[in-house]
Amino acid sequence: MNHKVIVSLILSLFLSVSALFAGGPVVLSGEFGSCKPQDSLRIFGYSGTTLYQLAVTPLILKENKYVFSININGLEKGYYFIGMNPQNIIPLILGEESPIHLTGDCSTFNSNLVISGSADNKAWSELNLRLNRMAQENNQYMQYFRSFPADMVDPSIQKKMKDMDNTKIAILDSLQKTNPFLANVVGLKTYLSFQYNHLEGEEEPEYFARTYFKYADLKKNDFQRIHFVMEQAQQYANTLTMLGLSAEEQINYASRLIEGLDAKSNTYAMLLVGLATGFMGKNDDCFNHFSSLYLKDYAQVNPNLSQQLQSTMDRIKPTLIGQPALDFKLTTPEGKEVSLSDYKGKVVMVDFWASWCKPCRKENPNVVRIYNRFKNEGFEILGVSLDQQKEAWVNAIQTDKLTWTHVSDLAGWGSSAAKLYGVTGIPYTLIVGKDGRILEKNLRGEKLEKKLEKVLLNK
Repeated sequence: MNHKVIVSLILSLFLSVSALFAGGPVVLSGEFGSCKPQDSLRIFGYSGTTLYQLAVTPLILKENKYVFSININGLEKGYYFIGMNPQNIIPLILGEESPIHLTGDCSTFNSNLVISGSADNKAWSELNLRLNRMAQENNQYMQYFRSFPADMVDPSIQKKMKDMDNTKIAILDSLQKTNPFLANVVGLKTYLSFQYNHLEGEEEPEYFARTYFKYADLKKNDFQRIHFVMEQAQQYANTLTMLGLSAEEQINYASRLIEGLDAKSNTYAMLLVGLATGFMGKNDDCFNHFSSLYLKDYAQVNPNLSQQLQSTMDRIKPTLIGQPALDFKLTTPEGKEVSLSDYKGKVVMVDFWASWCKPCRKENPNVVRIYNRFKNEGFEILGVSLDQQKEAWVNAIQTDKLTWTHVSDLAGWGSSAAKLYGVTGIPYTLIVGKDGRILEKNLRGEKLEKKLEKVLLNK
C-alpha cells in the first residue's frame, strides 16, 4: 500500500470535538467565488492520526461573493487545516495572530487561496520558498561531490557548500530569537552537509542517521501541532533504506526519534505513522516494527488506517527476518531445476540481480570476493536473475566470473521468486541460515562481510 494512501486515510477521517486548548484568539474572515449554497468553511485540528473539526461557519452569498467570519478562542499556536471538507484543505498557522483575511474560490481552494493579515503565514511562505531553493542547490552540490574524489573538488564548490551550511544556521539562530515556533519548523528541515560536519572516522550513512533531526527537539510542545513531523519522518525512513544499513540498524536509528516521548502525544503518533509509511514497500521488517507500535497505542483511533496497516503486516509476515524462508524452484541456464530448500544445512545468500542492472554489475566483484572467502565455511550463493534474455544473463555470469549456481524464469520483474519476497529493487540479497530461517536482508559490502563473519566464524 502506497504511503500516500495512508496519508489520505488519515485526512479523510475526522472527529467533531468541542474541547479547545489554552491559547490566543483566532479571527478569520474572507470571501470566495465559485461556491455552492451548501458550502461551509471548516477548521480542523490534527491529532497526529486524524483530523478533528474545531469550528464550522456557513458561507453567505453577498453581492456575488460568498463571505464568512469566524472567531475562535483558546487555540494554541500551531498548524491547523482549513477547507470545505477533509479532502479539500490547506495547512494554516493559527493562534496568537492578528485577524486573518482569506480570498479565493471554493472550486480551486487548494491552489489559489490568498492569505493576508498573517505575519506568521507570510513569513513561513517566504521561508519555505527559500528553503526549497536551497535544497535544490544543495542536491546539485551533492551530485557534484559524488562525481569526483575529495581532492579534486573545485574549491569554489566547497566554499558554496560551507556558506550554505552557515546560512542555514544563521536562519535558525535568527528565528530562535524572533519566532521560536517557526524556528522549530525550520529546525525540522535543517540538515548540514556531511562533508564539513561529520565526526572523525564517521561514514555518511551514520552521519545522516545521527543528525537528520539534530536541530529539532521533538520533546518541545510546539511539535505536537507541526504536521511536517510526519513528512520528515517519512523522508528519514525512506532514506535509511538506501544507505546499506541492516534492518536492525535502521530500527535502532529510527527508534531514537521516539525515545522519551509521551506515547499519547501527537508528536509520537506522527513519528510512528511517518516511519511506518516511509519504510513501507522498502523494508518490510522496519515497517512491521513501527506499524506494530502504532497499533499498540492507536488501533482504535483511526480504524481505517489501522486496518490497512494490519492487512499489510499480515501479507508480509511470511518474509520477515526470523521466519522460515519461503521455498521456490527455478531453472539454471543448463535446464536443471534448483530449489532454495536444496541449501538447507548451509548459510545461503539469495542474490537478486540482472545483467542490465548497473549497480548489480558494479557490486559483483565484491560478491565474488566474499564468496571466495567464505565458500569453504559452509556458505553458498544462489543467484536469481531478473533478466528476460537468456543470452545476456549467461554472458554476464561469464564476464563477471560468478561461479555459484544461477537460476531464473526469465520473467524480468515478473520473476516468481522476486514476487514471493516482495523485491522491488535490485541488487537485493536475502541471507538464509542453516535452519532455513531468514537471517538478514539486503546487506552488501562490509556489512555483508561482517554478518557472515559473525554467522560462520563466530567473530
